[in-house]
Formats: sequence, structure tokens, C-alpha cells
Amino acid sequence: MPKTLRSPSPNFGEKAVITFLVGAPFIAMVATFFLWRSFAVRAAVIQIPIWYIATVLGITVSLHRELTHQALKLKPWARYTMAGVALLSVEGTIKDWCARHRKHHQHTDEEGDPHSPHGFGSGMLGIMRGFVHAHFGWFFVAEQPEYERYIPDLLRDRGLMRVDGHFPVLAELSF
Repeated sequence: MPKTLRSPSPNFGEKAVITFLVGAPFIAMVATFFLWRSFAVRAAVIQIPIWYIATVLGITVSLHRELTHQALKLKPWARYTMAGVALLSVEGTIKDWCARHRKHHQHTDEEGDPHSPHGFGSGMLGIMRGFVHAHFGWFFVAEQPEYERYIPDLLRDRGLMRVDGHFPVLAELSF
């Protein structure tokens, strides 16, 4: 049986970020109840679901279905627009996301799988660590994906690489 993946324990900074990512939406939800009369809160209640749906569609349609699995083919303008919208989710660059996901499918739940929930110990704590890692903890593991091995086709798409180069600006705009 292949050896399962075990990522290093997160440091203090990573734990702080994870705590913020999990806690901030809950605090915002509770604050919305108390601040409902504010125009800004009502506007945010409308904007947040629209933003969420747009970025989820960007990730699902563009990064996942089209670029990683090549399950559909969008026209270039739609391909680049959807990829740019996906970058607004701040889940990393197009190159990183697609290379990691292709690697995940090549090594599902065995050594080399960047998203595997296995190998984090037994009991409830091990299950929770694996759950966190599989869902978003992998994002904090320093790993340089092998672009030439996993996404050579995407590297040849100059327009897509131009969109990917705008990740820092798009990530900043999303906040």
C-alpha cells in the first residue's frame, strides 16, 4: 500500500490565518444581525452572495472543469474572463491551482496527493486535522508544483499566462 501524505504542522502564522478564515465569516454573520439598519451592511448582504457565486463558478467552470480536466472548451474571451474571476477567490495562481489538482488526481489518497486527508493520526483530532488539510490546509503547505510535468499545455497559452500574472492585483481587488 502506498505511503500516505503527511503535511507539517502549521506554524503560529498559519494557525492565525486559518482561525481568521473560519472565524471572520461567523463574526460577520452575527454582526449583520446587530447592524442591519446600516446601508453598508445591507449592500454587503447583496454583494457577498453575488461575489461568492461568481468566484465559485470561476473556479468550478474555469480552473477545475476546463483547465484541469479539459472537460469543456470555452472561447478565448470566456476562458480568460472566467480564469480572472477564479483568481478573485484568492486560492492561488492558475498555474498552482491546476498543477496541484492534476497532481491530486494522479496520486489520489496516496503519497504525493497534495489534498489527501489521510496520515494525520487516529481519533477525532486526526480526523479533524485531515479534514482541515483536505479542504484548505493544503493551501498553506509550501510546495512548488512541477509546472512542466503537470500543466505544459497551460504554460503554452500566452493569454492565460498573462491573466495568471495579474493574480496579485486581482487578489488585492477582491478585498
